[in-house]
Amino acid sequence: MKTFKNLFCIFIVSVMLVGCSSSITKEKYNKVEKVSTYKEVIKIIGKPKEESSAKLKTGDILKNSNWKDGDKEIMISFKNDKIISLEQFGLK
Repeated sequence: MKTFKNLFCIFIVSVMLVGCSSSITKEKYNKVEKVSTYKEVIKIIGKPKEESSAKLKTGDILKNSNWKDGDKEIMISFKNDKIISLEQFGLK
C-alpha cells in the first residue's frame, strides 16, 4: 500500500509540473506560422485561453483566439477555420 501511495504522489507532482510549463513558446509560434487551420493550431499550442466568434451575413465564420501566459501572448484570427492573421507579444 505504501508503494502505491508513493507512486501516486509522484504521478500528481509530475502532472502539476507539466501543467506549470508554458504552452506559449517562440518555437510553437514558428510552427503555427507554417500551418493554416484551427485544428492544426490546437494540436501545436492547445486550446486558447480566450476565444470569440461571429457568423457573418455571408455565412463566413470569424474566430479570434488568444493564448496568454504572463507577458507572453499569441493572437490568431481565423476565417472559416483558416488563419487570416497571426501576432505574438513577449516571445523571445
